[in-house]
Amino acid sequence: MLKKKLNISELFNQKKYNEIIDVVENKIDKKDINSQLLNILGVCKLLKNGNSKNNLIEAIKVFREAYLKESLSIHTIGAFNNFVNSSVNLYDMDVSERNRSHCKENFYEAINFYKKNNKHFDNNKKILLAITRIYKRFADVDNIITNLEKIMNFEQNDHLILCSYIYHNSFKYKWNQINFLENSKLFDEKLEAIPEFDLVPINQIIGKKIKVGILSSDIKGNHVVNNFLRSILENYNKNKFEVNLFLNIDIKKQDETTKLFKKLVSNSYNIKNLKDLDAINFIRKQKIDIMIDTMGLLSDNRIALYKNRIAPIQINWCGYCNTVGIKEMDFIFVDKNLIYPDEKHLYTEKIVYLPNIWNVHSGFKYERPKYPSPFIKQKYITFGSFNNFTKISEETIETWSTILKENKGSKLILKSGSSRDLNKLYERFNKYSVSNSIEFKAKTKSFKEHLHLYKQIDLSLDTFPYNGVTTSFESLWMGVPILVMKGFNFNSRCGESININLGMKKLIAKDFKNYIDIASFYASNIDKLLDLRNEVYEKLLASPLFDTKKFSKDFYRCIQTLFNEKFN
Repeated sequence: MLKKKLNISELFNQKKYNEIIDVVENKIDKKDINSQLLNILGVCKLLKNGNSKNNLIEAIKVFREAYLKESLSIHTIGAFNNFVNSSVNLYDMDVSERNRSHCKENFYEAINFYKKNNKHFDNNKKILLAITRIYKRFADVDNIITNLEKIMNFEQNDHLILCSYIYHNSFKYKWNQINFLENSKLFDEKLEAIPEFDLVPINQIIGKKIKVGILSSDIKGNHVVNNFLRSILENYNKNKFEVNLFLNIDIKKQDETTKLFKKLVSNSYNIKNLKDLDAINFIRKQKIDIMIDTMGLLSDNRIALYKNRIAPIQINWCGYCNTVGIKEMDFIFVDKNLIYPDEKHLYTEKIVYLPNIWNVHSGFKYERPKYPSPFIKQKYITFGSFNNFTKISEETIETWSTILKENKGSKLILKSGSSRDLNKLYERFNKYSVSNSIEFKAKTKSFKEHLHLYKQIDLSLDTFPYNGVTTSFESLWMGVPILVMKGFNFNSRCGESININLGMKKLIAKDFKNYIDIASFYASNIDKLLDLRNEVYEKLLASPLFDTKKFSKDFYRCIQTLFNEKFN
């Protein structure tokens, strides 16, 4: 038996997974197969011939047998971790109802096992992260935060855990901006400061053009950031500016979107496989004058690069709507509606105010006819929100539920861009006895279908405190007004800025009651609602919201000013 185990170890190192499967299943007596061997068998089934759906299904069965076979040990815990992660991967891979239902059974099984044995797991980072992945599919922000806090109690130096912790607190009213600032400042302690003698010196050579760098992990697929990033890449003076893309994207995941963006710039570089030190030195060698970060604490960020400075001027813009907390991030681009003058001290970056709005959408390639209000045909008011379900806070649920109760026969359509389980959200609405008034829309096959779903909505409802941005632009493009809540910081005021720039201050609620009153007013005064929809349609393209050319001029004027102040 020992020889066979040693042989299996050698085969595994040689990646001969099918041979291991044959040994375990056909050449070892079943009574001698323990959790350790089962876990290895599951991993081999997972890795053989690529990561396919069938491989995942086979592996999950083996991992379940392995973690249940013996009392808790390093091997059963490892098998449990593999069972959870494989179940989540299968959930994400196959969106069919049958598969999702099966995976959710695994999720509930895993959560029950975790709770039953939490004294063994609450100091296990891998298990806590695996269970957190399940909570994310349930859009269960409270339990996500709880698990991240558990990890932070014993793991002090993982800055990615802190990123996730700060991000998920953005969905709740538990923190004020001081809390965000104080927690973000912890990055100064957690991020490694590389000795300057290991780094390529930053010795700028002032050339004919200002060299702008943009670092992103998201220029691929249909990532929402790209709709805004295009606004400054399709409209800039190539005689004055040289734009360079630094892609933190695996070569295999680069696609047509990536190719399109590469054509819009002078140079593009891939730093995905470079460690921090190598990436810093590589970027420094490119002599970039101004580096723009589009991720902040989100996505597959490289915040540690900015801590060690990769350009003389470093800017936080576009992807993350709050402070990143490190003193080396010099500026944050906002507008006057997002951060008030007496709040500048609550952000570590120096505030740069763009003239109108902090971001504009590059628009859609589809025609924009004026669509009729669905009320005209249905004779009842339909509210809607296509924000990710994670953004639907308890305060949002209570407020929307009150609106539905006060407006008999009204309906609320909900749709999320990410794969999230509906049952938990349904239960949260059911507490207020309004779940029968809610219709969930499945993910559409095409983006055009997604846009056309807005034709079923009379009035969009924004989430709070974490506002929608992309979905707000979509709604307005389709002629559907959006009701937003007044916020307390950059992130929670995005909706305000959008409506102010559209000339729709009347759709900014000052508190929960006012939000309910405004929604109910338009629900019971249909003529006013129809006038409102006409007003939005007429105003939109004359507003700053989709004016990419003007925005780009304003943006690069700010870039030029910062450059002049630094080098002249």
